[in-house]
Amino acid sequence: MTPTSPTPEELRARVEARPVPFWDTLGIEIVRIDEPGHAILRLPMRPPLGTRRADVLHGGAIATLI
Repeated sequence: MTPTSPTPEELRARVEARPVPFWDTLGIEIVRIDEPGHAILRLPMRPPLGTRRADVLHGGAIATLI
């Protein structure tokens, strides 16, 4: 019997069932999960995540999405 990959809905439910506090702190949101290993996340710009210029997102915040 071959194991089947979870559906995108099952993957999203797994992530939402065990939230990541760091994601909550930064405001990271799940946009879409297509398959294991592939998700699209969103990190809205907020002044606390900016650099000295309020309109530039800090590189560390961006790197969190990788």
